[in-house]
Amino acid sequence: MISDKVRRELAKELNEEINIPWVPEGIEESMIYHAIGLVLEVAERYIPLELKELIYNPTEGLEAEGAKFFFNKLIAVVNPQIDIPFMMDSDERKLIDNVLVAIMHQMIAAQ
Repeated sequence: MISDKVRRELAKELNEEINIPWVPEGIEESMIYHAIGLVLEVAERYIPLELKELIYNPTEGLEAEGAKFFFNKLIAVVNPQIDIPFMMDSDERKLIDNVLVAIMHQMIAAQ
């Protein structure tokens, strides 16, 4: 749903904000990358094919308000299904929010 490049960039950005105290910094980013994959797996179950196709079509897409509405609905179903045992709940929520925002940004029509 999001490219590997975007996923790696997101893992790098989140690694700046999320700390896993007992893990070396180099491994931390890989663990965050893995956690992003878990969120994507769950989110993908709830995103209809027609909306997934918007990611690859920059001329068509959701309006920003529609994306915000969908994001709020998606977070409500995805968040309870994710439990990342190596993260604090607040960091887990930050990761989930950022992954879903990345998806929504790709679904918004180019202006």
